[in-house]
Amino acid sequence: MFCFTPMVRSLPVFLMAVAVGAGTSGIGIAQTYSPILNSVEDQTPQGVRGAGGSNVLLACSYTPENATAPQGMWWLGSLATNSGTAIKVNPVIAGQTVTSALYYGPDTFEFNPSLGAGTIRIVGSYQYTGSTQGNNGVLYTGPLNGVGGTWTQINVPNAATSGTVANTIPHSVMGSIAVGNYNLDVGGSSLLGNAFLYNVTTQQWTIFDAPFGGTDKLTSAYGIWQNGIGS
Repeated sequence: MFCFTPMVRSLPVFLMAVAVGAGTSGIGIAQTYSPILNSVEDQTPQGVRGAGGSNVLLACSYTPENATAPQGMWWLGSLATNSGTAIKVNPVIAGQTVTSALYYGPDTFEFNPSLGAGTIRIVGSYQYTGSTQGNNGVLYTGPLNGVGGTWTQINVPNAATSGTVANTIPHSVMGSIAVGNYNLDVGGSSLLGNAFLYNVTTQQWTIFDAPFGGTDKLTSAYGIWQNGIGS
């Protein structure tokens, strides 16, 4: 199902610990919840990948106090200790003044050794002043701290579609492949669109639609898994 939400909001992330013991029906379940992101800044997770041991890398957004536009962030921390570090960084692309960003799917050295130790890859969408698209796709590859890496705009080209692309939303990346969806500007509406597969290495686009569901052409690709190095 295609989904376009330029500013995604959801509930804060909680760590859940479950204890099992005897109860009136033979088994009782006690649950405890501990917040791991800052709800004051509306820190919101969009994707997750393991980062070694109990650590995970969360792709996120956050909204500064007294602001309305979400900004880009990722979080590295432990689900065993609830502790972690928020890295707040927006895309850095020459000639563009970025106004908002949010990140979706991360990739880590633990699942993709070809990245190299200490390097992450992350995709998402962002907006900038004067953009011809409402939401632009972005790819980051570089150090965890967001300094000195490579930021690349990845927008579905008009030539690969049947019209003018209004939004590009990458959702997940692993290995050399990113997936997501785009939608078209059709008479002021942006409800028509399909899924895409983008090869990070060759910079080639593959556009596809689900082979069912009528003629709505509202298809999105949300997750991708790399079976092995080189695949």
